[in-house]
Amino acid sequence: MTQSINKVMLLGNLGADPDFKTFDNGDKICNLSVATNVSWKEPHGETWHERTEWHRVTVKASNLVSLCERKAHKGAKVFLEGALETRSWEDTLGHKRWTTEIILRPFRSELKILSDATQRTSNDVEFQTLKTPPTCGVPTPKDLIPF
Repeated sequence: MTQSINKVMLLGNLGADPDFKTFDNGDKICNLSVATNVSWKEPHGETWHERTEWHRVTVKASNLVSLCERKAHKGAKVFLEGALETRSWEDTLGHKRWTTEIILRPFRSELKILSDATQRTSNDVEFQTLKTPPTCGVPTPKDLIPF
């Protein structure tokens, strides 16, 4: 049997306040919009460019949804680990639609709120985490931050 890996790790900022949904059975999920940025300089120029990539994230692990309720808000820096999933549905006109998103399930997922929108220096970073088991061998956010 062939082994494969479906793992996504992001370090970025929340572009909006979390969107929470509660189901009839009492289960909750949280939808996040996470922005990551890349900057580069032209090879023989002095012009810097920046591109922002937006990621849809759905948090399904109840302990991580609880963390989002308490700490997550627009502008907060977050570290997350989850898996890519693609799903389809039919819209109101009968057209088939597709989306790919990052899912944080109750296993092999992680979410850390690294700072709030007012904290801008690396000295002020406060780690708030609820980790879902297991995540062996995953670097800590401190190892991922390049400064």
